[in-house]
Amino acid sequence: MSRWISPIEGIHSETGPGVLEAAMAVDAAEAAADKAALFKTFMKVLAQKRDLLATFMAKWSGDYPGQSGHIHVSLKK
Repeated sequence: MSRWISPIEGIHSETGPGVLEAAMAVDAAEAAADKAALFKTFMKVLAQKRDLLATFMAKWSGDYPGQSGHIHVSLKK
């Protein structure tokens, strides 16, 4: 598999309207960070092309629950 392609293992709604979580496959730290940055950029462009706005803010509205960014770490190789 290409260094720049990471399968999305799952995508689901989270705490409220407009909040989604996308789980990317496990990878080495540097590659995972690169893929996360590319994913964010891709999602922003995709949303813009559909006249929408994608943000990666912890809390986009005072009226709805927040969604903080987080990382899952595997302790097993």
